[in-house]
Amino acid sequence: MASTPPAPAVAPSLVDTLFQRSLNDLVKSLRADPSAAGEAPAVTRALSEIHREIRAPDAATKSVALQKLTYLSSLHFAPIASHPLAFLAIELLASPHLPHKRLAYLAASLSLHPASLSLLPLATHQLHKDLSPSAGAHQHVSALALQLLGSPAAAAAPDLPVHLVHDLVPHLTRGSPRAIAAAARVIAASPSAAVPVLFKPLAACLASPDPRASTAAVAAFCDLLAPPADATPFLPLAPDLYNLLTTSRSNWALIKVLKLFARLAPLESRLAARIVDPVCQLLTRSAAMSLTFECIRTVLTALPAHDAAVRLAIGKAMEFIAAADDSNLRYLGLLALGMLGPAYASTVNDCREAIAKSLGDADTNIRQEALRLIMGMVNENNIMDIAALLISHVAKSDPEFANDILGAVLAACGHNVYEMVVDFDWYVSLLAHMART
Repeated sequence: MASTPPAPAVAPSLVDTLFQRSLNDLVKSLRADPSAAGEAPAVTRALSEIHREIRAPDAATKSVALQKLTYLSSLHFAPIASHPLAFLAIELLASPHLPHKRLAYLAASLSLHPASLSLLPLATHQLHKDLSPSAGAHQHVSALALQLLGSPAAAAAPDLPVHLVHDLVPHLTRGSPRAIAAAARVIAASPSAAVPVLFKPLAACLASPDPRASTAAVAAFCDLLAPPADATPFLPLAPDLYNLLTTSRSNWALIKVLKLFARLAPLESRLAARIVDPVCQLLTRSAAMSLTFECIRTVLTALPAHDAAVRLAIGKAMEFIAAADDSNLRYLGLLALGMLGPAYASTVNDCREAIAKSLGDADTNIRQEALRLIMGMVNENNIMDIAALLISHVAKSDPEFANDILGAVLAACGHNVYEMVVDFDWYVSLLAHMART
């Protein structure tokens, strides 16, 4: 026999509305018996109430029901995106009351899902109204709409931001940080439709006198330029980025600018020559270790042809390695030396003593990075010395790292059919010593 379809839920009565349980009441009922046996009936009862209450004509009753549904969704009891009440949840977006609208936008961020794309026409129309300056939308309402477009949830419905690209332009012109974040999300989701409309207004925010707007724009372009994105279309941003590099006092913004220049400088030698002095000045005077390391990384990866800058960066990296009271700095110093190319192999070899000292560090990551650097120095002229150095640390190391050392020595000696081993008597004695160890 075919199963009888469930009867549709009816709107709540006046008594139900007057005695509606609040979100606080729902939380108390779930915590009253946290066991699975007690939790399941409480969730079932709550969902039954929500089914009735969310259909109420009264917006206040509906908003409390949506609040409870959103809470249960956050606990994975009732995902809104696949829930039959998703439409009714999105319907509250049209409420003129800001608290109701704020709750509806939160529910909308949970509803944007491939399973609920049929809701897009309603959501798109209401977002268009809330973003439109001609509609006299309250700035807090616009902020809610921008926050939704800038959230990861918008990526689940790429057609939604495409229809709203022109609505973002006035907010970008005002330098709204939320609009900048939303524009970056829209460009990443649909570059073919969004770049022609949003790229120039977003780039103009880099020159904004408001540091909030310029900083948000730098962060947006940093996300858009992350590998494997092609950096060439972003070269026209160099003048505004250079201005920020030389005038900004925000360490966070400067770190983002340096990340951008690290991608752009290898594409244009004149740009590398232009930024090397400001980067070295930051490297010399900055007391912020995070900014100093970003300067080191930029010099070693994007400005390798500027020897004086590279030497300065290596000196700073050695200061990091010598920081006895900060293991994070020691690790970053070793990581920086690992960024040096073959042209500076002799410089890394000169630091062998400091690197070898890190083999005995208490931090596992520091020991592994030191071992990687030392193995990168190996050649047929020094393999005996390096092998002796590493074997001397085996007895002082924990069993796991000792095995890593022995494995690295064996791999180096056996590389390309023992091409670096010139004395096999030495190699046999080394194997015997390793076996005894």
